[in-house]
Amino acid sequence: MHALWKTPALTLLIFITMLVTESSCPDKNQTMQNSSSPMPEVNTTVFVQMGTKALLCCPSSPLTKVVLVTWIITPRGQPPCIISYKAETRETHESNCSDRSITWASTPDLPPDLQISAVALQHEGRYSCDIALPDGNFRNIYDLQVLVPPEAIHFPGENRTAVCEAIAGKPAAQITWTPDGDCVTKTESHSNGTVTVRSTCNWEQSNVSVVFCVVSHLTTGNQSLSIELGRGGTSSPPSLLTIIYVKMALLGIILLIVGFSFFQKRNYTR
Repeated sequence: MHALWKTPALTLLIFITMLVTESSCPDKNQTMQNSSSPMPEVNTTVFVQMGTKALLCCPSSPLTKVVLVTWIITPRGQPPCIISYKAETRETHESNCSDRSITWASTPDLPPDLQISAVALQHEGRYSCDIALPDGNFRNIYDLQVLVPPEAIHFPGENRTAVCEAIAGKPAAQITWTPDGDCVTKTESHSNGTVTVRSTCNWEQSNVSVVFCVVSHLTTGNQSLSIELGRGGTSSPPSLLTIIYVKMALLGIILLIVGFSFFQKRNYTR
């Protein structure tokens, strides 16, 4: 069978970037009525939030003409898993597939789309659906990237400082402050691909009592967190006069106890 994507003159590639939430694939037969033919190859980068469901669609084609459907699943750093369906015999076959969260969205004799029930970081990678028809082959390729919402925490520091952290997000979150301060931002990359961002800011102006930390991320939008600079700071050291008063009071108590003991002992000896 002639493979269209192997012929440079006929190959048409479309590159798409999309954020996947809850979605559905188009009706294959209806799509074919509205379009002369599917594109030979479509490349799509999809961003999916961790823990949600992802639906990856095969090329739009009449189901009655499908000869063979092949999904090639290649998570990063892992060997490929191959899932196929042969229409003539209605047989399915799996090779090197162990992740039970990746399945046909329905049954392969219906729209042969792929579903990931709960997306995790290990699902990042390349997914391709190849459909063989009597008049040629068609392919959808997905570069699946997992988004991880960061945990945002904030707290006052010492000497009119405040700290804001976005922990283990993917990609790295952005942290901004209102009003602007003297800030130092550090990032820490983790082995699973997530990143922690920590921003520490100082405000020398005495008229600034409340500041706002804004954590921005693709999954959560903008989170605004308020911090009161008056709380959690270092207490001012006691004055010298206060220290003298405390020491004199303690000395007086000690002298009183010693004197009382002395007179008690003297009275006892008499």
